[in-house]
Amino acid sequence: MNEEQMARRLSRRLNQGLPDLDDRTTRKLAHARKLALARQRPASTSRLVTTLGGLQDYLFSPRRRLLLSGIALLIGMAISFYWHAQSVIDDMEDVDSALLSDDIPPEAFLDKGFKAWLDSSSQR
Repeated sequence: MNEEQMARRLSRRLNQGLPDLDDRTTRKLAHARKLALARQRPASTSRLVTTLGGLQDYLFSPRRRLLLSGIALLIGMAISFYWHAQSVIDDMEDVDSALLSDDIPPEAFLDKGFKAWLDSSSQR
């Protein structure tokens, strides 16, 4: 049973005994009701809280969560690909530096006889 149903049920129950009350009691109850309503603060929320709640609902709706997840995934993949490419480039730079600083000229590596000599010496 929700709150609204409970309030209706209680109101019906209180109204059943209303005809049995005398005028003095009815006036006192009416006066007490007016005092209670005058003291009751209006239920209002600040505009900031309402705005922030609406903004949160807008930003974090299920569709937006899915979209933000996809964007985060794409950014992560781009960073991963960049990092991998950078490590490959660094490895190539190391090989190039080793070749250029070696005693053997780079043209020797293109010679077929040098390749055959390397293959035969590596088998020993």
